Amino acid sequence: EPWRGRIPPLSRPQPPRRRGQPASPGEEASRRSLRPPPLHFSGVLWDKTEPLAILNGRPLTVGGEIDGARVVKIGLDGVRLRYRGREYTLSVE
Repeated sequence: EPWRGRIPPLSRPQPPRRRGQPASPGEEASRRSLRPPPLHFSGVLWDKTEPLAILNGRPLTVGGEIDGARVVKIGLDGVRLRYRGREYTLSVE
């Protein structure tokens, strides 16, 4: 005797979200997780061989980490950080 149950319809992929439409909770959480942590950049203590960037009151050298963000480069007027694969530049305001 053949099976007489109902076959569920195939799920269709969701269309891309249009600009201006609110993000789903999952998209919003993903976007928030890519933002760097809130950091206060006070300035640079310059030294040719080992400059220091002051972030959240802590002196950091290149390669140092704070709240998951790694210092990539320190210049006279700013610092470049890498957080979750993206780079961000902070400068003194």
